[in-house]
Amino acid sequence: MSTYVDIKIPDNSLVGVSLSQPVPYNATVDTSAADALLYYTVFAKNFIKRVTDAGGTIEDTTCFLTKLQEVNPTAPANTNGVLDQAGLKFANLAMSLEHINKNYYGPSIKAAKISGLNTVLQDIYFDDGKLDTAALLTFADGGDVFVHTWYDQSIYGNHSAQEDVSLMPYIVESGSYLGYIKNRTTASNQVLNSKFSFVNTKNFYSFIVERVTGSAVSGGTSSNSSFYGVAQSGSSDSPHDTVPSFSSVAYYDNGTLINSATRNDIYTAAVNDFALITTTAVSGVDLKMRLGYAINSFNNIQYKEVVVYNDQTITQGNAEANIITRYNLS
Repeated sequence: MSTYVDIKIPDNSLVGVSLSQPVPYNATVDTSAADALLYYTVFAKNFIKRVTDAGGTIEDTTCFLTKLQEVNPTAPANTNGVLDQAGLKFANLAMSLEHINKNYYGPSIKAAKISGLNTVLQDIYFDDGKLDTAALLTFADGGDVFVHTWYDQSIYGNHSAQEDVSLMPYIVESGSYLGYIKNRTTASNQVLNSKFSFVNTKNFYSFIVERVTGSAVSGGTSSNSSFYGVAQSGSSDSPHDTVPSFSSVAYYDNGTLINSATRNDIYTAAVNDFALITTTAVSGVDLKMRLGYAINSFNNIQYKEVVVYNDQTITQGNAEANIITRYNLS
């Protein structure tokens, strides 16, 4: 059941909103935007959640008054990310090593390292729109660092995580920052598991900045029999599991349609340099997304950014143009 609250906006007027939107981990408001009321809604709900999570109580939410700058006074640098573009604000999943949503105030990743018999965790934020590599390398202290959580910068909190340190992907090896998230290939299930779910009969757009070093699945799911974006050298097989899993599938390499795409086409597109592989399709399953594939022989993949729009219509070319420009892809 939703809660009705009054919120004081910067011009000191009051608006009543129904707090029925998903709770993000971090959100804020672009007061000049047409969707400002929605952002105030989710921000207020998030603030209430933070109070209650810390052991506080909200006695009467009808008296809940706040101003944006009182709640989060310092905004991170805006890098003009894909979610900052008109018509692209409401991605269902948006993970990146860059800051791609000016309305997101949280970390990029939760980093993990092994110290003795313990696993040590630390959130790593952004610095001037990029992953704070200074903080990351200080945390690494000359060793390896893994990704425990890749945070979703959308309002939905569909983070991707892995609890077992032996299954987490690398981001630092021997004290050197890789510049990407690198899946491991030494055991099964070395993947990040997302909270985002594909929805049966619903269309989606998937934008993944990736590089492969062998056979790989970029768009895995919680079922090993449902997947898309398979890269495999020399294979003429389909890059995806067909009906009932995915239908009406099209693939694009840096914005250019790959006609009658095969697994070899995906491999060729992403094997030497990072590429934006866009997938448009209709899902025939209700399954959570995985970054990679549970079978380690098809997990040779590196990620920089993953953005998914589900059950909505967007201007695909605008999203591709933003991502291609930011990563200087060709």
